[in-house]
Amino acid sequence: MRVLIAGGSGFLGTALKNVLVHNSHEVFALTRGSSRGRNQIHWDGKTTYGWGHLANEMDAVVNITGFGLEHCWKRRTFSTYGSTCPLIFWW
Repeated sequence: MRVLIAGGSGFLGTALKNVLVHNSHEVFALTRGSSRGRNQIHWDGKTTYGWGHLANEMDAVVNITGFGLEHCWKRRTFSTYGSTCPLIFWW
């Protein structure tokens, strides 16, 4: 099976990718960082530019993107990305 993972280079994405590869699936990871290898695809996190054409070639597309919890501690960042940060940090 061919699988595209948005967030594939993050904590959960890496774990999922490893399990899928171990079970003989072909995995492509969208990453906001620099691409490392043939199956990592850089993206801006907002558009389908550079990877949208791949969606039709996949058997599954998984979205496990997020914003690292280490960024949620800053109020300025929270005001920009607050919806992706757990509210428990702001009691």
